[in-house]
Amino acid sequence: ALLSLAFHLVYYRIEAFQFGKMFFPLVLFGIAILLGGIGSRFETTKTGTFAGFALLAVMPLLVSIMFVNYADRDKDVTIYIAKTAVYFGLVVVIELAMYYIINWSAIKEDVYSVPHLGWAVSNSVAAIFLMTFPMGFYLYTKTEGWRSYVYLFLGIGIYFAIFPTTSRGALLFGSAEFLCTIISTALVVKGKKRKEYLICGAALLVIGLAMFAILFNKIVSAIGIIFNDGLQDSGRFELYREAISCFFEYPIFGVGLGYMGKSTALFDATGIYQFHDTILQMAACLGMVGLLAYGYYYFTKLEIIFECPHPYGLFLIMVYIGYEGYSLINVGTVKGFPDCTWIVALTAALEIETRQKESCVYRKLINKFKNYSGLKIKNKSAQEE
Repeated sequence: ALLSLAFHLVYYRIEAFQFGKMFFPLVLFGIAILLGGIGSRFETTKTGTFAGFALLAVMPLLVSIMFVNYADRDKDVTIYIAKTAVYFGLVVVIELAMYYIINWSAIKEDVYSVPHLGWAVSNSVAAIFLMTFPMGFYLYTKTEGWRSYVYLFLGIGIYFAIFPTTSRGALLFGSAEFLCTIISTALVVKGKKRKEYLICGAALLVIGLAMFAILFNKIVSAIGIIFNDGLQDSGRFELYREAISCFFEYPIFGVGLGYMGKSTALFDATGIYQFHDTILQMAACLGMVGLLAYGYYYFTKLEIIFECPHPYGLFLIMVYIGYEGYSLINVGTVKGFPDCTWIVALTAALEIETRQKESCVYRKLINKFKNYSGLKIKNKSAQEE
């Protein structure tokens, strides 16, 4: 990967480098991660801080820079990334289906266990669906003919794939996201296409109700499996109390992303302790410094959406409703790859499509750098002469 990156930078030269609007917020966020845990008495993992810095700050930053500088601006970048999203979601749906085919006994209520695809448990699989299915609806609004309905049905199918993940939180936030996406699509499409969309929606609703009536007992049984323990917190409240305790003990820099908490089961492969809530994770691990840095980063992403209104931005908000909402009770915002990196890719596509300009601070920095570099070269030439 490093060799490929080096080759790309040398071979595909660019005339004017652009930082992009997410550069400065991600740099500040990365600094906050490195500062996290300063002065803390708690033991930390060796990899937590480094992995958090690399996966939550450096990798999204690299993706943002590459997108902003190398994307073909003569083509519709949002359509490209939306297609990628739909295919990404579809591949995971196929993988989930293969899991159940291989482990057919897993669907029996008496021996049921949540699906695990190796690279992700059920909650993380469901998060992928939350981040991808609205793009099927977006492609429906941008495509004509029968292909538009292919994308629409793929979007709907990816949403319903949340059910076999048995993730309660994803199902609740995803259903809210799905409803908002349906309404948003009706508002975006115009004229004849809106009528077709409403007719198609009504037909699908009738078919859905008929299937619900026919398969009522099986559906109720499946829902019973998903909510077999109701809406219990699964130990989250105790975890949240631990996070609040860490914040009040070290409110400035927190306890660090590599903090070794009470439960060894809550470490992921990167060594980051999972508090299962975005705000409490940043507060406990990075303190006020991290909260401010992350808040600025989040503000920038919303600024990109609202600065130049675009239909894609509306569907990106739908993604945020599901993904960010679910991350308030799960771990999405501290999973650098693919979750955080993918969100940056989706957001950078809108920044490129709407041709937004980086702030004047960035331009002044790059101009100073160019002037400084030019001055160094002139001085060197003068000395040689």
